[in-house]
Amino acid sequence: MEDESLDGVYILFPDPWPKARHHKRRIINQDMLALIDRVLKKNGELNLATDHMGYAQWMLAHLNKHGGFEFMAEKSSDWKTPPKDHFTTRYEEKQKAGKPVYLGFVRK
Repeated sequence: MEDESLDGVYILFPDPWPKARHHKRRIINQDMLALIDRVLKKNGELNLATDHMGYAQWMLAHLNKHGGFEFMAEKSSDWKTPPKDHFTTRYEEKQKAGKPVYLGFVRK
């Protein structure tokens, strides 16, 4: 993909790989964030969703460590509200686990 070619990236309900020995398989990692940072336009959006609180914390920690993205949440209810252009996945329709957490970021 060309540099700065995308307006937005969505990663919705990725496998959380909950066991610590499997965390290396999680899609949100520094290598993936570097790739997204490269292909996302300035002010492009990165939207993440998960129903696994441990993975939500992982995502926030990795995005904060990366430093190339700004968290868009201004209040706690922002985490519970999907973005305006959100589309519901089949997994989201049938999920019975925890409440979804929506994390929105803008590329700096």
